[in-house]
Amino acid sequence: SFRFCYESDIWSLGVILVECLTGIRPYEGHTPEETINNIKNGSMDPLPDEIKGEIGDMILGMLNVEPTKRPSASDLLKTDLMLHQVEIEIQIEQDKKLSAYSTWEKISHNVSVQKISIWENIKEDLLQPLVGTQEQIQSIIEMQEMDCKLLSQQLEDRYDDEFRGNIIDSGVAEGLQFIFENRELNLISRPLSYVFFDLTSPASDKIRLQLYEIQPFLGLIRLLEHSDILVVVDAIHSLFNILASGAETAPRTEPHPQFDDLSSWNGIEKIFQLFRRNLDKNSKNISSFCIGIIFRAKEFADQTMGLEIISHLKSLLSDQDVLIKETAKFALKDLAQNEEQTMKCLLSRHLYRQQVSSSN
Repeated sequence: SFRFCYESDIWSLGVILVECLTGIRPYEGHTPEETINNIKNGSMDPLPDEIKGEIGDMILGMLNVEPTKRPSASDLLKTDLMLHQVEIEIQIEQDKKLSAYSTWEKISHNVSVQKISIWENIKEDLLQPLVGTQEQIQSIIEMQEMDCKLLSQQLEDRYDDEFRGNIIDSGVAEGLQFIFENRELNLISRPLSYVFFDLTSPASDKIRLQLYEIQPFLGLIRLLEHSDILVVVDAIHSLFNILASGAETAPRTEPHPQFDDLSSWNGIEKIFQLFRRNLDKNSKNISSFCIGIIFRAKEFADQTMGLEIISHLKSLLSDQDVLIKETAKFALKDLAQNEEQTMKCLLSRHLYRQQVSSSN
């Protein structure tokens, strides 16, 4: 008896390939009965010379009379022929995108339907799952990286809220968020974290609140454990930019709206660990700003964390960079919304050192 199965689909695809390549139905007889017998016996004319070689072998394997001897779909996708075809198709798509992005430079900054379509295509690229052979997975990753690099070229140092707003509306940020939350960290590269940072800066609070609405915090917290320091730096800067704007969604006398979520993900501890890693001065400062904003009107459960953060923020009040100085002052004011915290904010650096020394 005969039954339909996956192997039947492979055989059917083989027949379709022969018909497409030659215009001939491979098993066709003079009568329906003869056609059926040809199929049962695997009787067909030899393939023409132009489709011999690798493609010919592949088709003959698909048409094998014994179903168990036919290649699986996975086997077919791993053949050099199919891998080469995938590379060609990806290159064609990349060439189209390069051409489209090149066009951006020649037209005005006004948003067009064409641009929005390109951004939506990028979103679809970012949501594409990493499935297939290692070569195919690598091709998907490279395509996503190229999308992000090209987008960063358009965003970097460009203060244009309308431009950023439409990119966010197209779903690009959510595509990045999906990757940050779900993909293995070693498969997330710098172009992805950097383009997300580019969406946050230079930008107004309005744009950052758009990003705040999609709740990207879990993914960004994950990136703090990335082995690439530059990815970590992008993540902490993005976190600060969005958290700072998001703080304005609640009264200054109330805790930050994201405090509970960040605590439940162990995010605050991860930010503090980054602060202590002291990768560079900027990252240390930004980490302390994040914690200062997050603990608005809250008391530090970890006294050591509180003392270290407050001491560092106080040290920045004499920084030569006006922006650093003002941000530190802002973070200390947030911390002082809690009465217990107010006393700690008034501690001198000398007293802090004494307490640390006595605890050792």
